[in-house]
Amino acid sequence: MRTRLVLLTLAALLSLAGLTDSLFLTWDHQLHLLDPGTQEGICVAGSGCEISRNPRYSEVPLPGLPGLPLSLLGIAFYVAALALCLRRLREPDEEEAQALHLLLAFLGIFMSVTLGTLSLNVQGTLCPFCAILYGVNLLFLIVTWISYEQPKLRIMGHWPRYLTSLSGVWTVGTLLVGTTLGYGIYVPPLLEKEQRTQEALFEEAKNLGAQARVAVDFTSLRERSKSEAPILVVEIADMGCPHCHELYDTLHELQEADASSFALALVHYPLDETCNPHVEGPRRSKSCRMARAAICGEASGLGWDYLHFIFDQGRSATQDTLISKAVHMGLDGKDFERCMVSDVTRRRLESDIAFGASIGVRGTPMFLVAGRKVAGGRPAEMIQTMLQSVRQADGAR
Repeated sequence: MRTRLVLLTLAALLSLAGLTDSLFLTWDHQLHLLDPGTQEGICVAGSGCEISRNPRYSEVPLPGLPGLPLSLLGIAFYVAALALCLRRLREPDEEEAQALHLLLAFLGIFMSVTLGTLSLNVQGTLCPFCAILYGVNLLFLIVTWISYEQPKLRIMGHWPRYLTSLSGVWTVGTLLVGTTLGYGIYVPPLLEKEQRTQEALFEEAKNLGAQARVAVDFTSLRERSKSEAPILVVEIADMGCPHCHELYDTLHELQEADASSFALALVHYPLDETCNPHVEGPRRSKSCRMARAAICGEASGLGWDYLHFIFDQGRSATQDTLISKAVHMGLDGKDFERCMVSDVTRRRLESDIAFGASIGVRGTPMFLVAGRKVAGGRPAEMIQTMLQSVRQADGAR
């Protein structure tokens, strides 16, 4: 009896630790979405847990609504684990509650391995605050394994019965209610901010033509675009930036639909201190390598398909992956590798970085519409509004 109480106490303490960590991660995620430039929170740039702020990797997408943070699911998970602790204190001999605790622990380990692998592939390191959860989940598995008083393999053949038992309904209900209530608290500030932001951005788009142009020479970028369209759109991008990928996809699709509407050029601005002296600290390692590969792909005529491949790979792209794709698309691997380290490629990348620095780039994406600067990505309708505003202001057709 005493051992059982100790194990349940440990399970409850581990659940509280996981709940606390998940609450902090959810708060930080919301904080970043409300103010992407904030230096507050626990996952600021350089902390190693930036991936937990990136909706692409840390949210379950919901149609027409802000995504559901994985950390919020973690909150519901640990609340359910705590609820099972209470259930087992009331019904200490109940097999179903013991088994459900162990099933939750297996689920926690599965998510830990999945998310840990994702973190290593995307950013090359484990998110420290996520790693705390991975440790909690491992200890939770050990405790629930010891406290499961039935033959261990029994759980494999009886899990459907456990899930449909009273304790199973209790656990699933706690997960659903916890997730629903948590999301109900989490999402209203984001919806309010989104409405205010969209109104301000549409106003900006309608009046973009009245904005002053940046004082830079666009001659080389016009040549790079290979288009005589009257309006030149220039995206300044980091190839490891998901939002840069989304913006370039949008611009590319708009241009494909009407090639005469605007010319499109891409400027590389890796947020990686290994090649960009204007970046403080290691923000996106491997971005310089990806930029060099993109420049070589452009010079070799690989076109949009190769750019799309690099954007898709993100920071998981390795040198071998980048070269192998170029070979698959018909280039010589040795020639492509030499291009990536050549002086010509280095000078082109330095020129792009200097261009970005000259117009005050601090983050990506950023784009210019006929010389007017726009920070961040925009949907297709908003970009079309910008193009129309610029046409009216400049007398372009």
